[in-house]
Amino acid sequence: FGPTVFGNGLVFASERDEGGAVKRIHEWTGYPFLELFFTRVDTLDLDNFEFTYEKKPKEFRGKVNTKYHDGPVSFSKDQQNIYITRNNYFERKRGKDDEGVTRLKIFIGDKKGKKWGKMTGLPFNSDEYSVAHPTVVADGSKMYFSSDMPGGFGGMDLYYTELDGGQW
Repeated sequence: FGPTVFGNGLVFASERDEGGAVKRIHEWTGYPFLELFFTRVDTLDLDNFEFTYEKKPKEFRGKVNTKYHDGPVSFSKDQQNIYITRNNYFERKRGKDDEGVTRLKIFIGDKKGKKWGKMTGLPFNSDEYSVAHPTVVADGSKMYFSSDMPGGFGGMDLYYTELDGGQW
């Protein structure tokens, strides 16, 4: 889910099992954790929405997948910045709320060659609620996301933040 254009294809989140040596299963769903994948897409007929794509997507490159949930993502217009949802797992430490639940956070990274540089969390991330599913507008001035932060209508609500002087 959550496909977004990147280069000549799509990056998307999936809980598919790629047959690795270590099986990590999410305790809430019983399925593998979300990872990011890439599939190349070619346009056959844009007017009729006809496309071809690779039948076996590959793991998205750039060292963004961790051992917990990763994705979905959004990219800056020049595709030099990644905005990624991932579990509260940072610098090899798993954060938990007061009830022992690991929440979701949004991290931002910049492209360093073929890899994504150090990920930085948004200032409104919290150990006590989730912030997830970023979508950045084309000019990079606004980001929409979902969160179950206090003050909403219940469950996951939609929010936006604006970039002001390099800060969200």
